[in-house]
Amino acid sequence: MLKINDIYIENRLIASPSKPDREFLFPGKDICPGFCDSHTHFIQFALKKNRLNLSKIESKKELYERLSEWIRVKEREEVTIAEDWDESNWEDEEFPTKKELNKISSKKPIILRRVCGHIAIANDPGLSRIPPTYTIVNHRTGILKEEVVLKINEIFPPSKEGMQEVTLLAQSEIIKLGITSIHDIVIPEHFNLYQALEDKGKLKLSIYGFITENYIDKMKNLKSSYRVKLAGIKIFTDGSIGARTAALKDFHYTQKGNGLLLKNKEELEELIQFANNKGYQLAIHAIGDLAIQMILDAMDKNPIDNPGRHRIEHFELATDEQIREAIEKNIILSMQPNFLKWSKPGGLYEKALGKNYKDNNRICFIMREGGMVTFGSDGMPYGPLFGIKQVTEAPFTPQRIEKMDAIRAYTQGGAYASFKEGEVGSIEEGMRADLVIIDKQGIYMTIIDGRIIYQRES
Repeated sequence: MLKINDIYIENRLIASPSKPDREFLFPGKDICPGFCDSHTHFIQFALKKNRLNLSKIESKKELYERLSEWIRVKEREEVTIAEDWDESNWEDEEFPTKKELNKISSKKPIILRRVCGHIAIANDPGLSRIPPTYTIVNHRTGILKEEVVLKINEIFPPSKEGMQEVTLLAQSEIIKLGITSIHDIVIPEHFNLYQALEDKGKLKLSIYGFITENYIDKMKNLKSSYRVKLAGIKIFTDGSIGARTAALKDFHYTQKGNGLLLKNKEELEELIQFANNKGYQLAIHAIGDLAIQMILDAMDKNPIDNPGRHRIEHFELATDEQIREAIEKNIILSMQPNFLKWSKPGGLYEKALGKNYKDNNRICFIMREGGMVTFGSDGMPYGPLFGIKQVTEAPFTPQRIEKMDAIRAYTQGGAYASFKEGEVGSIEEGMRADLVIIDKQGIYMTIIDGRIIYQRES
């Protein structure tokens, strides 16, 4: 944030005081560059507008009650997909079961997707609709893991009717949070949806899109526009801590198992070479130290200055040596400070990992070692001010950073991670006038391209 009272704008850009088109005065408020959320699943967020939200459920019993009522009211809905349950917030801390879902409906498919997005529960009608090509499907328990969960919107495609409408609703919510740009995980259909909205003059956000790797062959048909840029490829190497599928080596789960590796080193090396040849950036999901090490080893094939600015997404359970190696190899670390809400004693990390849980998301240690960090949310939840609060009040010293460092990771970090440090991310003459105005109550105003897009009602 900058302790200044006014901003001068000319032709969408921040200008000097001499010949501005417009002047904004903000006495008593703080001004900073528009926030960038560098890890989103924005269409998933939009689709939730028409789905049952389970994020505030406090018990399995309450979940079943809400689900039963939803199905009764939405009787014409062919498939019920409910989102964001988190058993770590419940007293019983037990997953929902297929047996109970079958009692709620034995005819209509039901999918309950956990907040992490890497595990879900389905009833028998739901299981019957999943193609046999998906392997991590337990028909006995109804548990779905990894790829099948990540592609649930492709297995049960939403109606195209209303897709633009819910996307615009989601855009309005994001802008109210001070977010002016996102780095989004998309499929080609969604990339094209954004550009259709841009053509209609309705897209306000800047979108930097990573295409999931199973659509690599279709990337050649995608072209960047002013607001929608093609970034590169999203790759998954492991799962999540909540689903116990993050791949571990020196860390250990309190329950049996070490998670899942979804790639091997040779496959990663081929993808790195392919991306470098085509000019694509890689965003590689890795949470556990085993997955992180595999990426670091594969990056030996990458130039040491990392000209493609390849990234590791999450980087939650990294050892000291891995942190230093990632920095030495100039890998961008795309991290989520909002995840620290699970890091408190007695929280999800301790329950899942036991005694060494405190070594998660060591953002302060990474930054002090010289790491290039960009902040995002993974939608859990969206909101940079929430992320800033979590990381500045983090329970452990190696995690906790100062407010200005957090703001830089949400602004300059996102700009650098998307090759836009010459356009956005700082308040300087000639930079795009994407700004957020903040007061003691929170986000007061969001400005994009020099235009007020959102202003809080007093």
